[in-house]
Amino acid sequence: MPLWPFAVAAAGCVAGINAVCAAASEAVDARQRARNAQIAAEDKPLTDRMNSDMQNLAATGQAMQNNPRLMRLMALAQAKHCH
Repeated sequence: MPLWPFAVAAAGCVAGINAVCAAASEAVDARQRARNAQIAAEDKPLTDRMNSDMQNLAATGQAMQNNPRLMRLMALAQAKHCH
């Protein structure tokens, strides 16, 4: 079912709230909440994997920062404008 009839009904609610506008707004809100929940459920495996990868990347970065020889090399490269 296209969303535009609900959008038109919801747009009419600006002038004054009545039972029809309230019902149309609730219907639109319910459809959006249901769709957002469906999207979140579909994206959960990808989101979980991405969060795990980001944590691993942060741990790797922290390990690199704790290496004084690497930090010295990075400082020298930056001072010499090496890219």
